[in-house]
Amino acid sequence: MRDVSDQVRYYGLHANPVVTPELNMPAQTAEQTDRELLRKDCWANARHAYGTSFIFQRRARRLRRSLHLVSYAGIALPLSSAA
Repeated sequence: MRDVSDQVRYYGLHANPVVTPELNMPAQTAEQTDRELLRKDCWANARHAYGTSFIFQRRARRLRRSLHLVSYAGIALPLSSAA
């Protein structure tokens, strides 16, 4: 969950520059801070999407093996009983 100050900056309600004297960084405008928050959100969503794809790839691999086994049994069993 975001801090309230992050939400204020993210939704553009904070129009004054954000001063960060503790980091000795130049002051950023609210627009630059919004971009940074948006970039962080995008990267977080990208990691979630990668994790989801990994889970579904494992599931697809397992189902593919089962499908190959059923296909083999569908061919091998009738041929072995016919012989």
